[in-house]
Amino acid sequence: KKTATKKKKKKKKKVQKKTDAPSSAHAADSADDDGSRPVILFVAGAMGRMTGEDYATGVVSKPRTAQRAMLSRHGLVVGPVRSVTGTRLTGGAGAGMSRLVAIKSALADVRRAHPHRKVFLATQSAGGRMVAHAFAGLWQTKPAKDGKCARFPLGVVPEKGGAASAGIIKSVKALCADYPECCRPEGSIPTGVAGVMLFGYPLAHATQDRSLIFPAIKASAPPMLFVSGDNDDMGRGLESAVAKCQAGVHTKLVRVPGAGHEVWQPFNAQRHELVHAAVASFIEECSAA
Repeated sequence: KKTATKKKKKKKKKVQKKTDAPSSAHAADSADDDGSRPVILFVAGAMGRMTGEDYATGVVSKPRTAQRAMLSRHGLVVGPVRSVTGTRLTGGAGAGMSRLVAIKSALADVRRAHPHRKVFLATQSAGGRMVAHAFAGLWQTKPAKDGKCARFPLGVVPEKGGAASAGIIKSVKALCADYPECCRPEGSIPTGVAGVMLFGYPLAHATQDRSLIFPAIKASAPPMLFVSGDNDDMGRGLESAVAKCQAGVHTKLVRVPGAGHEVWQPFNAQRHELVHAAVASFIEECSAA
């Protein structure tokens, strides 16, 4: 009986270590940083972590292809953004309200910590969908089997008996109470962002029409750079989807020859330089605006 209790305690301790990683493990600074480089806040994909590094410690294991190492060439990398409960911000059921609140809250923290720096968002895969919804000021319910879902302005509590379950309604009410600055005014979008870089945007889906969010992105949204591998099946049709954005939304799509869903992997010097050039040019243009 004692042995079983010990095993339970050990297991619980291990899980705690995974979810409660120190925030310092998610910021990469350099000794020669003079404070003029932009901050790049990273929103991860479905797994909630940056590839090529240990989530708990932030130690980079694959410096040639790690997302943090690649982006650190262009600015001070912070993230990945965590959930409102402090755990990994995973893809889960899509762009739910809690995920959008987590992103807005993380942005506010970054702006407070670095008031004199330009702030950029960088996303991978599912993180891009969350950010696209954030700049449309809309959150969505969990998609049904047929791919359909309901969307509501950020901060709006759905009515009972509608598309949202009682559990979701309760959760939304709690978020509005705990994070009023992120939920009001209703439908508001993140501010203070110089530009957004979306790597491997996951557009193609068997049942969901993920292009529907693009026309809803508000004209006041910052410039958006989409970087997608031409071998990425999830990026099929991205050209026509991006073209659906409102006239005031500045977008650019860069296709990376030979790259898949994660444009940094596997290592290829020519592809990497193409991506670095696109990112550097985008940051320069947005910083000068």
